[in-house]
Amino acid sequence: MATPYRSPIAAMGGPPFIPLRKSHREAAGLEGGETIEVRVVLDTEPRVIEPPVNFVKVLKAMPPAWQRWKALSYTH
Repeated sequence: MATPYRSPIAAMGGPPFIPLRKSHREAAGLEGGETIEVRVVLDTEPRVIEPPVNFVKVLKAMPPAWQRWKALSYTH
């Protein structure tokens, strides 16, 4: 059964790995410890973040802060 999900590939001082959240594991019917086949496909869809309206209002009141926030990666 295929269970697609979006995830970064990470490296934290060791070899690269793909994190698998417990909710994704459960959705795939896995308990942990199984050997699975994984297909990695480049995800080219844009990441779009919709910040809360009040947050945007406060940042726009301070133009340098707004410009800095817009320059951040979607993960920040």
